[in-house]
Amino acid sequence: VVFSEDELDGLSKNMLDNYEKTTKDGKEAYIIKVSEANSSDIILYAKNENTRRTFKNIQDKICEPNAERMKEIINIRTEIAKASGYETFSDYQLKDYMAKDLKTVLNFLEDLKQRLKPIFKNHINKLLELKNDEKIKLNETTSDLGMWDYYYYNRIYMEKEYNIDYEEIKEYFPIDSSVSEIIKIFEELYSIKCIKNENPLVWHDDVQQYEVYDSKTNNFMGTFYLDLYRRESKYNGGETLPLRIYTKKEDGSEEYPVSVLLLNFSKSTTSVPTLLSSSDLIVFVHEFGHLLHSINIKSKWFANIESIYRSDYTEMPSQMQENFIWEPLILERISHHYQDYNKKLPKKLIDSLIETRNVSNYMYYITVLGISLGDIKLYSKGEMSKDFDITKYWSDIQSDVVMLDSDIFREFEHMADLMPSTYYTYLWSLVLAQDVYSKITENGIINPEIGMKYRETILKSDGTVEPMEHVKQFLGREPNNDAFIETLGI
Repeated sequence: VVFSEDELDGLSKNMLDNYEKTTKDGKEAYIIKVSEANSSDIILYAKNENTRRTFKNIQDKICEPNAERMKEIINIRTEIAKASGYETFSDYQLKDYMAKDLKTVLNFLEDLKQRLKPIFKNHINKLLELKNDEKIKLNETTSDLGMWDYYYYNRIYMEKEYNIDYEEIKEYFPIDSSVSEIIKIFEELYSIKCIKNENPLVWHDDVQQYEVYDSKTNNFMGTFYLDLYRRESKYNGGETLPLRIYTKKEDGSEEYPVSVLLLNFSKSTTSVPTLLSSSDLIVFVHEFGHLLHSINIKSKWFANIESIYRSDYTEMPSQMQENFIWEPLILERISHHYQDYNKKLPKKLIDSLIETRNVSNYMYYITVLGISLGDIKLYSKGEMSKDFDITKYWSDIQSDVVMLDSDIFREFEHMADLMPSTYYTYLWSLVLAQDVYSKITENGIINPEIGMKYRETILKSDGTVEPMEHVKQFLGREPNNDAFIETLGI
């Protein structure tokens, strides 16, 4: 999409420097490729509503044909389920998950909906008021809040309500020092050493390679790669890929894990280094949780690890780690101003950022809830007729839950491939993650003794027993949702 400089008013010079320059109507303009990585700049910072709406609509339009493809995928999976003796694909899929059945999942999601929807509705109304106040000042017609509006006005609301400047906060998190400090924190917690290879054999100059050792025994544990910057033809998203898992052969020899962490941060082309937002830090820590899990898993047989990689369990360690970014001690420790390494994030900014946590979480929780309900209701609907309007069915669910229209299922690979009928597990595992985190930080934020226990009971699980048994063993009790409810702020 080509936008003039005026249409991109609100984006910083550092953001614009990442885009190819061109002209539009004789004026300077920029070519913005329609991608997830670029959308955050537009949706968060473009002051022009038409720019935000145009970009969002083009994103949706690209994936329009996927609606009919999604129907076909669901119908084929329904046939497979029925051939296996199940009424719907959801019934077939859930049999191996902790919830076990559709009723349990729907009850779980509906309970969350009742808790979250009133809070989020109140927040939406505040953003709508903010938008229409702005419209009135500009002598423009007031309008409803669109999906393209939410993140823009939410950012403005947060800055005003909590006196927070996200761009200023980013200055304290240049990518190199932030990543290095985060690695050190988990080295300390889990009693490991991550040694960077200064002359790695890698597929791109930006890629870094590390070897992992047990810091107490010096035993080798595995290798990982960090591929953090976006580039042409690279996978457009964030993911941790286990390239090889630990196996022990019949002759006693061992093969050690190899994993790669893929992200798409914008690589700076100026003297200012790549700076990470608080949400960028959370994404990195989340994926680093997946990475450390894959390095620690020890199973004699490959077949045993299937239960470990089920999403209602495998998301838990990564979600648990996200909590560390909301700790004042951790934020202060990993911060270094890009112009002065010794300058730390001021307490005032730390406090302001932490105050935003609940509001920051609401959109995430409600969005995941809407997708989860849409996902499982579509897969439990049974065979769909030719004239069934899957887009309307999806939109009605989103309008009810999120209160903003969304066609995300047409571009959402999780429903088609990665997690059909099981997207709810991001919320299910979050309940476990918060419970586990409350145990880990019972006696201090960084406690190597409890970190080692967590590593040995949860990260090192070999798949020979049900994952929930590892959680119970670590907690020393049955898990509960107390810590999760507390993080919701309700």
